[in-house]
Amino acid sequence: MTPPPIPLIRAAGSHREVGRQIGVATAAEMRRMAEAPFDREVIERYRAVTAEHAPWIVEELDGAAAGSGLDPLAVFAASVEELAPAEAPTGCSDLVVTGARTADGHLLVAHTNDLYAEDEEDIVAVEWRVPGEPVVFTLGSGLWISVGWNDAGLSVTGNEVSPNDERVGIPRLLQVRDVLTRRTLSEAVDAALHP
Repeated sequence: MTPPPIPLIRAAGSHREVGRQIGVATAAEMRRMAEAPFDREVIERYRAVTAEHAPWIVEELDGAAAGSGLDPLAVFAASVEELAPAEAPTGCSDLVVTGARTADGHLLVAHTNDLYAEDEEDIVAVEWRVPGEPVVFTLGSGLWISVGWNDAGLSVTGNEVSPNDERVGIPRLLQVRDVLTRRTLSEAVDAALHP
């Protein structure tokens, strides 16, 4: 059976407005993701670090919480997969083919997103248009990005590896969003390696 097409959300405006639009469009998915119990004190520590270093990301999440009618801290908690009680599925694959090897000379990037079957229905495509930033196209579970590309030519795909740093900081899922706002590879690497 052919799966249904992936829904496309076009969100534009300030970070808060973009978040609100995505929250409205993906309220049911966000509700499922944000219903897990969490330790408020620990999540507040992650949120404080993120607010200090990337306040615009917190604005997007708070906008999404408002758009979906959810507690902003619960939405933030769903962004901290480092604390997830269950292991994520493994086996994602990435493939990049350079222009010299393609029929039309373009660089091709592909990614398999190995999720649990029940999660596939929650995948959405989002076009993010925030003034002053590259236009971004992502695939993920509602607000939470799995893979993305921007019109500056950067792509974030990747196989999740086990982190060797479990200190409180900016959650990996939110760093992906930060990387996709960058215009150069050097800027993207700096965002990915934020201390």
